[in-house]
Amino acid sequence: MRKARCYMILLFLFFLTATGDVLSSPEPGWVLVWADEFDGAGLPSPAYWTFETEGNQWGWGNNEAQFYTDRRLENARVEEGRLIITAREEPMGGKEYTSARINTRKLGGWLYGRIDARIKLPSGPGIWPAFWMLPVDNFYGGWPAGGEIDIMEFFGFMPDTIYCTIHTSAYNHRRGTQKGSKLKVANLHDDYHLYAVEWFPDRLDFYVDDAKVFSYEKTEDHPAAWPFDQHFYAILNCAVGGDWCYRMGGIGGTPFPQRLEVDYVRVYQWNDGNPHTLLVTATEGGRIHYEEKEAYVPGEEVRLRAEAEPGYKFLYWSGGLSTVHGSEARIKVFYDTAVRAHFAPEAEMLKNGDFEMGLLAWNRWVDTEAAAAEFFIDQGALRVDLKRPGKYDWQVQLTQAVPLAKGKTYTVSFDAWARRRSPVTLRLNQNYPPYAAYAYQAFTIGKEKKTYNFTVTIDKDDAGSRLEFDFGQGRGPVWLDNISMIEETETIAVTGGK
Repeated sequence: MRKARCYMILLFLFFLTATGDVLSSPEPGWVLVWADEFDGAGLPSPAYWTFETEGNQWGWGNNEAQFYTDRRLENARVEEGRLIITAREEPMGGKEYTSARINTRKLGGWLYGRIDARIKLPSGPGIWPAFWMLPVDNFYGGWPAGGEIDIMEFFGFMPDTIYCTIHTSAYNHRRGTQKGSKLKVANLHDDYHLYAVEWFPDRLDFYVDDAKVFSYEKTEDHPAAWPFDQHFYAILNCAVGGDWCYRMGGIGGTPFPQRLEVDYVRVYQWNDGNPHTLLVTATEGGRIHYEEKEAYVPGEEVRLRAEAEPGYKFLYWSGGLSTVHGSEARIKVFYDTAVRAHFAPEAEMLKNGDFEMGLLAWNRWVDTEAAAAEFFIDQGALRVDLKRPGKYDWQVQLTQAVPLAKGKTYTVSFDAWARRRSPVTLRLNQNYPPYAAYAYQAFTIGKEKKTYNFTVTIDKDDAGSRLEFDFGQGRGPVWLDNISMIEETETIAVTGGK
């Protein structure tokens, strides 16, 4: 109970300051903004933590041996002031082991700050626990483009060593270019140790028991090297096996069950002692309501409400808030912050068709055995650089999930231009194997920016379908912008544009 009382005192002092009951700014330093002390008993609080299970079918990208369960006390529970994640040797879901993986994404994540946890580790050559972070929104695209922050990673076949690592497009383990450090730590499995990252706009500093062990500095503005200007959320998990484990001798000899014990997780924001500004803007189709001031006390909480105009809908926030937040949100101002509310016509089926939010909502895929391509934002549009063409157009893809309904007519429009004439195929197809196409149209993109259109009536219901652009038989850069898809109110003849 002692740690709970200390936590409540910290929060009380913080809220007094943030709400203006204390007129002066708090002293410079870290201010606690969120924590789970794991008081109580039962499952981890659903207000804070979400169980992750969707990667069970593909091994989470590392050929892991565990099946992550959903809200199962045998694998994740709170008791006696700590979280216990337990890996067990038991068959489930086609795997030989069970465990748990939980995250804080529903909170909307954090941009900069200190994130720490006090943890006691399991042991055994086949065990792989971690305390780490991923982006709330795939602004720069999927892994590794969006970035990864590994605050603590432990591989059981190295029983006294901790890893602190970052991953980006330029620096990641698949290329063998990841940036990080490892540290030998005594009594990892018998004692709790404090693992932390202090994240600033220009660097990430990693600590073990308050000793700095690694620092990654921002040396350039390109997201390939620094995607760490977006909101990230925390993850706790205890994996079993994985590719590196198998190369180092496998899981054999690991006694089960194994427990990852967490005393607390805490998040702080840096108060520099100075007042700060909050700039709130909106795209066409809506307005924002909030208490506007010239400056705000550090940590002052501001309530925002986004209101759509007739014929429009609210989509999401960007900047100082992640897209997890709803149309009514709160933000604590610790630095000069810009927030933007995004709206779209009610008939619009796509998100982020103007790429103002980077690659958010879009998925990209390259068959790297056959083709080579890069996706990034350029001139306010999406640029797709075809460096090596494939045999088939679908070997380089840009997709977004959209539901289709039988008998409905849809119109897709987009702006495009290319350095040289380049083929692009647009498809409406299944978003699951065998990825059968319901309709498609081939376009030849020229040097001048032009609007292209495709209208089609669908003859089958499919809530799990997608819009797909295929570039795989082109060469050189192609730009896409202002992609739109709407359901027509009246069925019209099928048309296309070239």
